[in-house]
Amino acid sequence: MNKKVKLIWTFVLLVVILVGGYVFYSSQQKNMQTGDTQGEIVPAIDFNVQNKNGTNTYLSDFNDGKPIVINFWSSHCGPCVQEMPDFQRLYDDYKDRVHFVMIDSIGALGETKESGKAFIEKHQYTFPVFYDVNKNAQQSYGVRSLPTTYLINKNFEIIRGGSGMINYDLLAGYLDEVLGE
Repeated sequence: MNKKVKLIWTFVLLVVILVGGYVFYSSQQKNMQTGDTQGEIVPAIDFNVQNKNGTNTYLSDFNDGKPIVINFWSSHCGPCVQEMPDFQRLYDDYKDRVHFVMIDSIGALGETKESGKAFIEKHQYTFPVFYDVNKNAQQSYGVRSLPTTYLINKNFEIIRGGSGMINYDLLAGYLDEVLGE
């Protein structure tokens, strides 16, 4: 093949990859916006992560009758970074009635515990952050892309979840619904 044909094929392949990536990302983002858990309510899966002091914390530690929001994120994930201010606002508005379990997905996109901590400190986020250093949480919930968010009801059942960005209004609506407000 000559150089011109190779260049054309490279360009076509690049366009196919970009379009495919966009379609995949759009479909994943739609999952959380529609609350797509495949129509099932399933028991939450317990896992352990580390708190900021390195102490193991289990999801079941939060099983006290309050709903739980789990968010998997990375400081190297653009959509994750974009939704963080909404999570801070949600935490400020709901922290007395809802547990927030913000899980830094160590290893995803080059994330380290240090980079996650630095990101949280830089932006002065006050929601509780946990570090999935052994990928236990990511594996338990089958996290394949970031961000991924789950909502667990007072009965410790997953009632909504999916990958893709979520905004304040949508998650606040889900929280109000599960809280009966």
